[in-house]
Amino acid sequence: MNFSGLLVGLATFLIIGLFHPIVIKSEYHFGVRCWWVFLLVGIAFAIASCMVQDIVISTILGVTAFLTEVRLQVPDIAQQVPDAIILCSPL
Repeated sequence: MNFSGLLVGLATFLIIGLFHPIVIKSEYHFGVRCWWVFLLVGIAFAIASCMVQDIVISTILGVTAFLTEVRLQVPDIAQQVPDAIILCSPL
């Protein structure tokens, strides 16, 4: 039986769950100035994905790279955060 697809799907789910609060908290504390950190982390994961020989690990690193770079939407998220801050502070 081949569980690599399930493993990649689970890893993707966990990566999304991990990065979402990180983006919200970083925007809350640093504003939109932190977008370049997500870009550099995404590029690092993309390079690592190209270097790894194992296909599952390479796929997970590639998914992480693109999900990290998708977080470059921090300026868009910045418009959504003030409403969330009123409801709950991410401290």
